[in-house]
Amino acid sequence: MEELEEEVRQTRYEKEEVEGTYKEQSDILVEARKECEELKKNIEGKMRERDLLNKDVVDQEDLARINNDKLKTLENEKTKLNNKIAGYKAESEKLTSKMWELDNEKEKYGIEAS
Repeated sequence: MEELEEEVRQTRYEKEEVEGTYKEQSDILVEARKECEELKKNIEGKMRERDLLNKDVVDQEDLARINNDKLKTLENEKTKLNNKIAGYKAESEKLTSKMWELDNEKEKYGIEAS
């Protein structure tokens, strides 16, 4: 009978030990799950931040492309206007030269007519 009581005490002791270990492991598991959830939230936050930054980069690239296109258009317009100005200058020089010729002819024929 003493043996049986000793065995019961030993079994109870082992049971309490197993329950204690189970409790410790359960607490560790709960903490690990909490940490996992925190890490998951942190990762999701970082991914959202990355997505926003990528969107900003794409927006800035688009803006840079638009500005480059505008710059090229303005440069082309400037070149066209410079060419027009050069053409007008050449035409003005021709007309000025023609006016001098006509004035000279006027004087020449005016003298001959008198």
